[in-house]
Amino acid sequence: MKISVYITSYNQKAFLKEAIDSVLAQTLLPNEIVIIDDASTDGSQDLIQEYCLRETNIISHFNKENKGITKNRNLALSLVTGDLITWLDGDDVYLPDKLKTQFELIQQTNADLVYTNFYISEDQIDSIKRVWCSDISQLPQGNNILKEVLSRNFPRNMLFRYEMITRELLNSIGGYDEKIDIYEDFEYRIRLATKAKTAFSMKVLSIYRLHGKGLSNKEKSIHLSCLNYILEKHKELILNFSPNEQEQINGRIGKYLSNFKDEKISENITLKLKIKRRLKRLIDKI
Repeated sequence: MKISVYITSYNQKAFLKEAIDSVLAQTLLPNEIVIIDDASTDGSQDLIQEYCLRETNIISHFNKENKGITKNRNLALSLVTGDLITWLDGDDVYLPDKLKTQFELIQQTNADLVYTNFYISEDQIDSIKRVWCSDISQLPQGNNILKEVLSRNFPRNMLFRYEMITRELLNSIGGYDEKIDIYEDFEYRIRLATKAKTAFSMKVLSIYRLHGKGLSNKEKSIHLSCLNYILEKHKELILNFSPNEQEQINGRIGKYLSNFKDEKISENITLKLKIKRRLKRLIDKI
């Protein structure tokens, strides 16, 4: 089976070399590495071209104008040709057995989405702050993870990263929703979780770098606007759960929204979900 890795890049030259090198250092090498640069101005494209001249399995694409992360991811998905697909942000790294472990897990379990543990670091990739999951009981049991994804019920309120998926799963759900600028990965994983059979490894196989230039540092109103859109789009999925499960999901959603400390907007989002739930109960009684 052919493995594709895509890397998204935008003004990350200071980190990008480490990212590319970490994919080239895999114990199971990918068949192709597709690097999409979103009109960087910091010399990233020169660095990428150097790699293309040396490595036969690297394919590059340079946007003429900045398109944003969501469109950049979709462009990458349109270019990869593998049977198995995974990805990497240009400021993070894989550990050497990442691809091998995920490939073997798919073969062993017949899953179509596998995810693995990861470290969280500061600006310097070796400045490890913590591990994402320290206890496997913190993760969903079984291979259906929709409820946990909807409510972001994962360690540290952080969704899994750098999952490997099959071409068939990708084709069944399509690409990222270009109506949102952030949380595109959250919305995408909700759709993945509606169809995926999943598997997980506790092995720590990538490093996620936290630094001050990430998209998570956008204004709180943008966070809330995107989250509101996602929850409204997928409200019917929540209503399909039992009343107790809906309460759990809504409770965790409300808690997550409270991180942005705009009580008026947060309460409006959770109120909509509660009203929809009550209406469904009334309809079911008729």
